[in-house]
Amino acid sequence: MTQKENYIIKNKANVRLVFLGWLLSLPFGSNLFLFDIGSLSTGYFTLYPSLIFAFMLVIITPWIYKYWGLMEKICVAFLSLWLASSFLYQSPTNISENALFDIRTLIIQLVYLIACVNSYHALKGTDFKTTLVIGLRVFLFVLLIFGIFEFSTGIHFESLKTTEMTKLIIGNHFNAPMFLYGNQNNYLVYIIFIFLFLALFDKQTQKNNYLLLLISVIILVFAIYADSNFAKIICQCLAVFFTFFILKEKHPSSYFSHYLPYFIGTILVLITTLVNPLFFGPKYQNSAQYRLNEISLIEKDSNDQILNVVKAREKLSPKDQAQLIIYLDSVRTKNPSNSTNIRKNLILNGLDFIKIKPIFGLGPGGYEDKMLEKKHRYYVNNQLSPHNFPIEIISKYGVFGWSYFFLLIWLLIRLFRNTSTRKEYPNKNLILLIATLPLLWLMPASYLFLDTHKLLLPFILLLLLDEQNLTKRDKIHYPDKKINR
Repeated sequence: MTQKENYIIKNKANVRLVFLGWLLSLPFGSNLFLFDIGSLSTGYFTLYPSLIFAFMLVIITPWIYKYWGLMEKICVAFLSLWLASSFLYQSPTNISENALFDIRTLIIQLVYLIACVNSYHALKGTDFKTTLVIGLRVFLFVLLIFGIFEFSTGIHFESLKTTEMTKLIIGNHFNAPMFLYGNQNNYLVYIIFIFLFLALFDKQTQKNNYLLLLISVIILVFAIYADSNFAKIICQCLAVFFTFFILKEKHPSSYFSHYLPYFIGTILVLITTLVNPLFFGPKYQNSAQYRLNEISLIEKDSNDQILNVVKAREKLSPKDQAQLIIYLDSVRTKNPSNSTNIRKNLILNGLDFIKIKPIFGLGPGGYEDKMLEKKHRYYVNNQLSPHNFPIEIISKYGVFGWSYFFLLIWLLIRLFRNTSTRKEYPNKNLILLIATLPLLWLMPASYLFLDTHKLLLPFILLLLLDEQNLTKRDKIHYPDKKINR
């Protein structure tokens, strides 16, 4: 064995170790160790284990760059130009904290992409896929186990959200998991994102539709307790999707006899529903009536000395109850601080900002800075982030924001074309991911700040590289292949 071969083998082992370390530390971010032992503040930057591992993957693989293909070069060049342009918006001596945060996000996004691409080319094939799957499995395992613990006990890591919860009425949301991500929505974004990509990369998990259904139902329970409408929609679709494939797997034949019992069962349920009265509950019928149950009136006696507390429903006449309900509804729907109205106004403000600077955008941190300066038309209370990922990056970065989505679409089209070249149907989980992403982008206050954003482009590129590698292998070993795997 030559000295060069020894060097490559030794470095391959080091790359695998660092890559695995990066994946294992990803769920914890800068919270990995107590007393900030695991993070090092550098003024403009905070270094923590997962970021250090990512930088190491960029540094220890200098021989890999020559193996990059056209797609890797295009993606890295795009993110590099995007990052470079972000320095042109503000003077270095007069840069806002929000702008620094955004620039740091762009740097990490570029580092993560290079780390993934270099690891892919350094490890190649089975070694890379095995390491990646192990990392994603551990990520999902950590989120599920701690999520179940939080759900069962109501114990959470302290955050601004837990401080806010001390002032709220106890409800289901107290048991909704948050892990280290600050609130329930961010946790749901992470767990759904990692779950879907594990289902894409892990062939063993892909085949186990029962496991996929079980995890979907667990996440659905978390979403119900968090009262996250977008997450509930996603998880319900996942549950129906995997149930369909379980039935298809159990009865692959197209004969009607296999599906007849399920069809009869469905008809019986429908008949039972038609002939029996239903209680729809407050979510779908007479929801306003239930609000009266929470209202109490304080009465004084004739001498203004003794106080009596009585239920509003017991004291008020039916006419007064109806008027009170109308008033409560008007307060709820017309209240400018209502969450639905706030979200709508955040989007409208973002559209205004896009109209002002459609080409170059406001720059990093621009959306938040405009909100702080009160330079917006629509009321948003104290909210700063847009709660809408497309609006967020297009309003800040203009052409680069649009180009980011065009790049994702181009990679996905290449991915679908590659599977059709291999005479295969597109991966069903890939279709799920594409359908899910728009909803995930609406869930957090700022999707741009989450690691799921920084990993999205690298993971889709890795999927495409893996498919292309399989295509090359099939052309060599199965030149006349015309059947599906």
